[in-house]
Amino acid sequence: MKNGISEKWMSFLGSFIGGIMTLAGVVMTIEDQHKEEREERRIANMPVLFFDVMNASDTNGDRKLTILENKRLSTSAFIQINGKGCLSKIPHFLMISTNKPAFNLIIDSLAVNGKEVPKDKSFAPMAESFNENHHIELQIDSEISFNNSINSFWLLRFRYEDIFQNEYYQDVPLIYEEIMKDITTEQHIELRDIKAPVLMKDAKPIEEACKKYQDYDVFCKKEEK
Repeated sequence: MKNGISEKWMSFLGSFIGGIMTLAGVVMTIEDQHKEEREERRIANMPVLFFDVMNASDTNGDRKLTILENKRLSTSAFIQINGKGCLSKIPHFLMISTNKPAFNLIIDSLAVNGKEVPKDKSFAPMAESFNENHHIELQIDSEISFNNSINSFWLLRFRYEDIFQNEYYQDVPLIYEEIMKDITTEQHIELRDIKAPVLMKDAKPIEEACKKYQDYDVFCKKEEK
């Protein structure tokens, strides 16, 4: 009799444990499916930023990013106007557009010739949201030269969110140059190989990110010597 009861309990326990394992497998499968679906939705709604260079005559460019004379980054400085009423610099601007709605877009950081530029107390970029029907214009300027050169490699990092509050960053490599013309100085901005957005949780330090670009060997290794 005892053996019969023991066998029934063993059979029950075996069935119970088997059922639990089956249920756990079903739950894990459903969760994996949900993760795949969430990832598909994220990718389908991931904003990709696009950049273009505009002339001063084509835009007002009221958003600003400036490297000050103390080699610190500011968002409140502006291109000076000389006494004759002419711009002391002929500026160019970055036009930023997107394929999907992007939220809380801000300038995160900047590296010049492989070195991150420290932020001044006046560095306070305003977060902006926009969609594929709008664009943002950004004026950039440098009040100094790096390594006695007015030709430098910049890596500008933007941070923003999608509609699901996933946070991304996108790096914009460019060559910044200033050319003297009579009494004025003209800016030249050449966009380089812009890479795809990356989730902010996977972000690498901006100085490390600089090393992925060919311009690092041209400009940044000079600074290291």
